[in-house]
Amino acid sequence: MKIKYLIIIVLLFVRFGQTSAQSISDESKEGILLMEVKNFEDAKKQIDQLVLQYNSNIIAENENKYSARISNEITIRVSNKNFNSLTNDITKLASTLNSKQIKIINVDKELVDAKERIRVKKELKEKYIQMIHEAQSSLNISQYEKKVAELEDEMDQLQNKIKYLSEPDKSTLKITISQQYLQQSINMNTSYNDIQVGTFKTLLIKIGLYSIILLIVIILAIFWIKRFQKEQKRKTSKTKFLNDLHPNRDVKDSKTF
Repeated sequence: MKIKYLIIIVLLFVRFGQTSAQSISDESKEGILLMEVKNFEDAKKQIDQLVLQYNSNIIAENENKYSARISNEITIRVSNKNFNSLTNDITKLASTLNSKQIKIINVDKELVDAKERIRVKKELKEKYIQMIHEAQSSLNISQYEKKVAELEDEMDQLQNKIKYLSEPDKSTLKITISQQYLQQSINMNTSYNDIQVGTFKTLLIKIGLYSIILLIVIILAIFWIKRFQKEQKRKTSKTKFLNDLHPNRDVKDSKTF
């Protein structure tokens, strides 16, 4: 009788162990790190080394460069047992850790959800394709085709999610590293640009003033030249008239006529 009870207890322990193991294998972690670094290039190289060290894989990268900032969004797939170590080592690279989020994901639930969302999107895609065939205007056709393309892109993302969720004992770590450029350098460039713009504006004003003055001088010169020519013409006409009236009279006297 005692042996029978002992066998039952052993079986219960085995069953409990199998259930626990199954529960653990059905769970993974997802971490999100938002961090500032002092040297962007050095931080990226160290992350690559840590990925190799922990037998992980970078499955996506998105680097962006702005006028005063550079950033990189990195998605890493890592084994569940190495997740915490990798997360802690990468966190040490931050000069400022803006955000750290870690959550447990039920893999089976996420898989079911992703597959259901793909099914719904496929049905919606078929409806838009049917609407394209029935559409009368090119505008509607263009809008429906755009919707179809968006749905296909969303389904591709869900398929990728299903793919990595199906990997056994894997977790996901999403990191965004960024570096702010030196503000002093930016201010110096801005000041230099402002000086250049100010100098150019001053030069334009001076050129404008000189042009106006030159135009006024030219107009006055033309006015006085025409006036002088008119006066000379009037005097010539008067002298000729007097000579015609008094051919033998001195020209000097004609001036006092």
